[in-house]
Amino acid sequence: MEAQLAKIADRAKDDPWCLGVFVDNELGWDGCGADVAEVAEKYYSTVREALKRHLPNYLYLGSRIHDDFPPEVQETVRRAAARHCAYLFGSYGDGGGDVPAAPLLRRYAIAGRRLIWYCRGK
Repeated sequence: MEAQLAKIADRAKDDPWCLGVFVDNELGWDGCGADVAEVAEKYYSTVREALKRHLPNYLYLGSRIHDDFPPEVQETVRRAAARHCAYLFGSYGDGGGDVPAAPLLRRYAIAGRRLIWYCRGK
């Protein structure tokens, strides 16, 4: 991870438009079993500390959290992320119809963090 973040930092540090870094996409929390809270806490705290070393003046924008896990796993992961990330990141849909955003936004609101949200289109 340190080597990957060093490469990201090399590209981002001179970009006047870069305000933060988004790390990872839809991690597999289902393999953590009963330890999901501990694993998520360790993951987000470790990445945050590494980013502080490599990009101290940039925001940690979190990671996208997949919605295919049981709601209690999603909530546990979002709460861990909220303790360490400047924002939570969510997405929904494939552009094919109405997006039931309100229930999904409530899932993120419980973590008490700002949210970057987008709807995937075709």
